[in-house]
Parts: sequence; C-alpha cells; structure tokens
Amino acid sequence: MDFIYSRQSVDKADSISIESQIEYCRYETRGGPCRIFSDKGYSGKNTDRPAFRRMMEALRQGGASRVIVYKLDRISRSILDFAGMIEEFQRLGVEFVSCTEKFDTATPMGRAMLSICIVFAQLERETIQMRVADAYAARMKHGFFMGGHVPYGFALEDAVLDGVHTRRYVPQPEEAEHIRLICALYADRKNSIGDVLRLLEENGVVNRRGRPWTRERVRETIRNPVYVRAGQGVYEFYQRAGTEMLSEPELFAGRNGCFLFSGESGKRKQTHPEAARLLLAPHEGLVDEDVWLACRRRCMGNRPVAAGNKAKWTWLAGRLKCASCGYALTVKRATNGSRYLVCSHRYAAHGCTAAGLPKADAVERLAGEAVRARLAELGPLEPQRQADTVLAALRARLAELESEREALAARIPQANEQAMCLINERAAALTGQAAEIRRRLAGRRETEAVPPDGAAQWESLCFEGKRAVLDVLVQKVTVSCREVCITWRI
Repeated sequence: MDFIYSRQSVDKADSISIESQIEYCRYETRGGPCRIFSDKGYSGKNTDRPAFRRMMEALRQGGASRVIVYKLDRISRSILDFAGMIEEFQRLGVEFVSCTEKFDTATPMGRAMLSICIVFAQLERETIQMRVADAYAARMKHGFFMGGHVPYGFALEDAVLDGVHTRRYVPQPEEAEHIRLICALYADRKNSIGDVLRLLEENGVVNRRGRPWTRERVRETIRNPVYVRAGQGVYEFYQRAGTEMLSEPELFAGRNGCFLFSGESGKRKQTHPEAARLLLAPHEGLVDEDVWLACRRRCMGNRPVAAGNKAKWTWLAGRLKCASCGYALTVKRATNGSRYLVCSHRYAAHGCTAAGLPKADAVERLAGEAVRARLAELGPLEPQRQADTVLAALRARLAELESEREALAARIPQANEQAMCLINERAAALTGQAAEIRRRLAGRRETEAVPPDGAAQWESLCFEGKRAVLDVLVQKVTVSCREVCITWRI
C-alpha cells in the first residue's frame, strides 16, 4: 500500500489545494490501494502536524511501501527534519516519491539531489520570513495597524495614513472609563493591585470574555503606553530608559497614545523599555500623562512576588491543587516561620472562594502517611527497577516541557502583545522547570532511587529523596478545608 501525504499552510489563490495535490499523487499509485494523510493550516518548518504524526506512526507499524507527496516542500522545509525522516524511511524500507521533482531515493544521486532541493526549500522559507519582518518594520515606522488583538478600551475604525488605507484605534467609551478607573486607583499609593481587583469586582467590571480581571491583566494595563496621552514627560521617561525614539519630541503634545515595539520584527510589547522602540501612535490616548507616569514609576519600584521554579518550602511543591477550583496551591512562609497554603487563582484574580485551608505542616503529615502506606502496599521493589522508573519519569517530564516550549515558539509569529506577555511568562517557567529536572538527572546515579523498603525508610529520606518518590508515585495532591486526596500514578 502507498501513503499519500499533502499539506497546505495558507489557502491562497496561487497555492495548490489539498485536493489537487492528492489527485497528482494518485496518478503515481497507478490505481493501487492508498491511504491519505492531509494537514491543512500547518507550516512545513517543523513536523508538529497531526496527520504527519499519524502517518509516521502507521509507517512504523508496517504495511506501506512508499510515501508519495506532490512536492518536496509539502512534507518538510527543514534540512534536519527531512534528513531524519529519510533516514527513518530507509530503516523501515519505505521509498519516498515526489511527483514534481521525480526523485528516486534508492540511488545515491537521487538522495544527493533530494538534499540539495531541501536546502533551497529552507532558503525559500527563511527568505519569506525576512520579507515579512521587513514589511512589519516598515509598517511599524509609519504607525500602521499591525494586526492582532485590539487592547481593552479601544475599537477599530478605517483610516488613511500617508495615503495608505489601514485601521486605527478609537476609544470605546465604557471600556475607556474602566481603564481610567484602574489607572487612577493604582496611581494612589494607598491602593494595591489587590485593592484594584476588589473594587473592579464590586463594581461588576469584567473583561471582554466576561471574566474577572486578574493581576497580570491589571499589571499589563497600567504599563502599556498605548493608553497614555503622551507628552514631554513620557518622551523623557522612555529616552532616559534607553528606548529608541521613532517620533520627534515636538510631536508629543499630550494627546496621542504610543506603540512600544521590540526589534526589527515590529512585535509590540508593553514592558522593558530598554532595547525597544517607541512610536507616537495615530490614536487618541485615554489616560492623562501624570496619572500614567505615576503608575509606571510605581511598577518599576515594585519587587517581583513570583516564586522561584525550584521547590523551596515543601516537598509537595508542584503537585498541590485546590479542591474548589482546580488551580495550583502555593506554599507561603510567614514571618513567624509557619507555612500556609494559598490558591493561585484566588491570589491572581479573586476567582476562588476556598477558605480555611489547612496549614502546610498538616498537609505534609497527612500526605506523608498516605505515601508511606502506599509504599507498604506496593511492597519492596528492586533498586534497579526503582531507579529506572524514577529516571523514566523525569525524562518523560523533561520531554513534555521541551515540547511545550517548541509549541510556544511556534505561536510567536502570530502572537499579539498580550499573548507575548503570557508566552514569555510561561516560557520562563518552563525553562526553570526544565533546568531543575536536568539538575536532578545530572545528580542522580542509577542506584540512587526510591529505597527498596520505602515504607520503612520514608521518614529518613531527605527533601530531594521525598520529591523523587513523589515523581514515581503521585500525580497530584488535592486539598480542601476538610480533606487531602492523593491521585496516584501507580
């Protein structure tokens, strides 16, 4: 049987459709049986495509003699991906056929020509990326609408700038009042972001999805120069921060908002003015300059409150979940040394009503007793088996983190400014988690795993030893004011 693979990233008039690709490939089968795999809306820059993965899995199970594509770049535009793919085809005894280039991978010359063509396919992809980046940079310098999500407080209207038809932001009256309220509240140093969230909730102010505001959204809003009526104070603020100013200082007259960009690609962002570019935008700002600057300077003086990625206060870190909302529980330490649990959803958005959670010491005691009973139930296990299990769990988790990081990177070209903030935050968290797992892998010898008689030795295990046991046994620990429930892996 032959496998036919087709792919179309964008549905354009000058691109060949999925259906046409399949018809061309059917001709190569000469009427023989075939199975079709199609990916629509996916780029060829990597192999993260559902139909492609299904095809490779089917090939490994056997039953196919050839893989047929309309054109080489339909299956891959990456040299490394393609080289690995051809190597696996050869190992499985599967021929590769391209209808357009007419390659025969059974001969050395065919394989050499195939490699040359994939080099040019990758060159074409990189050239397209460069053209897109240049176009974004040119549009950025003229203040044209760059696409993406429209910030809260604005709507879009058609406009003509420098003879070019584009779009620009216009204030949305009700949302604009909410933005002014948020900035005015935070400019008063008596109010924290938590106070702002409570006042928004009391007044029934929600985001465009009908959900309560979160700390992250409030923080992004008060730092975003798209809202400020930029005058000379804003110009001097960013100039002192090392921002490249794309507009002349005399244009900052206290009326228009600003766009803050990063690099030549024209990706807009809201924070970190260093190594960025500021452009006076064509739309009217919403917040007075003195109020916005008070918020911005207060943000710069704030100390980050996010916890580190390494487990510090409890060996249950990373597995504690709130029974009320399902979000993660974090452990905080009071000045008197006691440790308590905080629901991340309640802390970030006041979106959880859970109260009266037990102290961290009590949760550790109950979880420890349950783990010890589970180890006794499982009985003694061979050290090597235990070591293999722990190492496999760590490596599987590391692979999951790397896959998620690659997926985030693939979303960057289409991300707007808010999405970029979320992507950057998540990527930083993933990097920290991956570094912690690599450290644990590097420091673990094959014989250093869960003790064979874990039930008897549980109390004598160190902090890292207990976390290693949890890597194998525990998926999550759900905590409420009444009980502690453990979901087991084995």
